[in-house]
Amino acid sequence: MDRRQFLGGLAAAGGLLIAGGTGIADAAPKRPGSPKRLKDEDTVVLISDLHTNPSGYQADKLRLVVDDILKMRPLPRAVLIFGDIAYLSGKVEEYRMAREILNPLAAAGISLNFGMGNHDRREEFSSVFPEYAANSLVPDRLVHIVEGPYADIIMLDSLQQGEDKSTWITEGAIDPLQREWLRSVTASYQKPFFVAAHHPLDETLIGDMLVKCPNCAGYLYGHLHKWINDWDHMNWRDKRIMPILCLPSTGHYGDIGYVVLGMGRHEAVARLVQSDFYFPKPAPSDQRPVLWERMMQKNAGAEFFFEY
Repeated sequence: MDRRQFLGGLAAAGGLLIAGGTGIADAAPKRPGSPKRLKDEDTVVLISDLHTNPSGYQADKLRLVVDDILKMRPLPRAVLIFGDIAYLSGKVEEYRMAREILNPLAAAGISLNFGMGNHDRREEFSSVFPEYAANSLVPDRLVHIVEGPYADIIMLDSLQQGEDKSTWITEGAIDPLQREWLRSVTASYQKPFFVAAHHPLDETLIGDMLVKCPNCAGYLYGHLHKWINDWDHMNWRDKRIMPILCLPSTGHYGDIGYVVLGMGRHEAVARLVQSDFYFPKPAPSDQRPVLWERMMQKNAGAEFFFEY
């Protein structure tokens, strides 16, 4: 498949931002005679900042995202969850609800992959998702590599966890053991890869390491509840830049939606699928500020490219 065919396929399958609804199922190409659960091995969905709240509106917003993903044809190979799975302080009942909502994705054969955010707690998460926690690549952290045909995604754990289970530490960090593991792995990586974490680079402080890796295709993160694209560079003489992308929330506040990432042989395209914007919480249609609608319009058709 050449560049033009790849981009054309993504335009059909990726789904553009549609105000008032995600709409990706309608945008995906129909394949007559294909199996119901056929998966696209080149496509993954990125979601972040679920803030699953048994007594709030966030869980219903997450259900809408899950339903939307299940309508994609073909289905994505994997869904990557970028942390803040729990509402505020990582309670077991919040993870149980998140698992119940996410279970249909796993039942459809879609791989689920998790990162830890500042509102999560590893022990409570691991008690509800033991099969995921057991396969971590770094002791005492939740670190995984999501492999793909053309590029992999290294999911890091940027959670700083305090002793007080009723609160949280907002700032993120990559601990020394995880940092050394990442340095060792990326130094000899033989294919393009993304690095992903809940927190931005100015908190994880691994940008200098990543821009020096020629195979690093970009950095992906959540935490800010905003669709933001940016880039980093190694020095002023080198043409190489490293793309950086921040993801929306599935339903807490800010940009509401998810991202479809299509990964080809030489490049990847991230497309925003946004269903809403609100702050600090949803409001009836007759009480929505005009600026909320303008924020939606600003992001219409948003996409971001990575080359490798």
